[in-house]
Amino acid sequence: MNLKRCLVLSDCGFGGAAPDLNVIRSLGKRGVQVIYAHCNRTPTIKSKYIQKHIEIPPPDSNDFIPAVLNIVKDFGCQVVIPVNDGVASEVSKHKREFEEVNATVPVPDWEVFDVCRDKYKTIELAKKAGVAYPKTFIAENIDELQDLCKQMNYEVVLKTRSNERIDGKNSKIFMDSPDSLNKLVKEIKIPLDRIMIQEQIRGGFGTVYTVSAVLDGNDVLAKVVCRKIHETVLRGSVAVFAETVENEKVENAGLKLLTSLNWYGVASPELKVDPKGVPVLMEINPRFFGYTKLAIDAGVDLPWIVYRLACGEKIRTDTYTIGMRFSRFLSHINCLTSRYPRLIPQAAYLYLTSIGRIGFDKISLSDSKPWLDEWVRYVGSLLKTPLNRIRRRFFR
Repeated sequence: MNLKRCLVLSDCGFGGAAPDLNVIRSLGKRGVQVIYAHCNRTPTIKSKYIQKHIEIPPPDSNDFIPAVLNIVKDFGCQVVIPVNDGVASEVSKHKREFEEVNATVPVPDWEVFDVCRDKYKTIELAKKAGVAYPKTFIAENIDELQDLCKQMNYEVVLKTRSNERIDGKNSKIFMDSPDSLNKLVKEIKIPLDRIMIQEQIRGGFGTVYTVSAVLDGNDVLAKVVCRKIHETVLRGSVAVFAETVENEKVENAGLKLLTSLNWYGVASPELKVDPKGVPVLMEINPRFFGYTKLAIDAGVDLPWIVYRLACGEKIRTDTYTIGMRFSRFLSHINCLTSRYPRLIPQAAYLYLTSIGRIGFDKISLSDSKPWLDEWVRYVGSLLKTPLNRIRRRFFR
């Protein structure tokens, strides 16, 4: 088998949820030479499966694409795999330039990619595909924004279309009263046509699912359905504990969206099952999902399947192990102790019943430096405050 050198691109910083390390380990274990280009410091650079790591400008910089193309040419990378939104969108826009230097990028053309990148276009896709979606509006002015929120009893979430920051900090803000809206109106820093007013879909932990799949047009090469059991925030955020499940309704809805796009590469629709049992589209992540390790542990090696697709070979995985579990352990502990202490008994039960079928984010005995680096920093952050207090008390 001819293994082509691969460039893995990431703009995730320390402690982020990007699956760059999962991708690198998957390919490295199979003998692929991996070059890792990153925009921020990350524990991933410690992995033994990286031939060389290079820091590059952020994807919103004019220097980003020239820097990546130079790496491709200097190291002879024939496959380029972007792992998160920022780098993937820029690579999709400039896909032809990569083809000109004989590098294959397993992402769709920009016209298709942008349907997922722009969340309002994603809603339009769901309408056409017949997949349930939240009521969504865009206001022309502040008065209309306030009227729409009032009509929906303020049970709304304001989302930006492409991860812009509404108030300079947040791309998603939940409303629950006229006061919260009036306060936000004064802090809006982007045009109103970039903000979606969307109904909140009711449901607590355990109602959000991810369908991650690799496609070549309408041809589904592999898929896996995962359920978020615990997230960092109750209303929806990063999964800190998840499991593989079988849910035909969710799977069909997710795949219907991707096949209607003639998707190329990997993508991960996220859906929330409402109280009536209907899967409702939340978003489509046009990339690997944050806990890709769970898919790998369940027998669906998404990075390897994507890599082989880029090399011109289709690998199919029709089944996966149900009931495999995943933990982002440090984030889970932080979440439980700081926000949801009432869930600690449930979490303890989850871990006790997961023995023999759980994987932990970054943790690997055969590639220990990345997770040891993260854990050392975590312990250091815990000790920082008490040590500073001792220093001020006795050594000032």
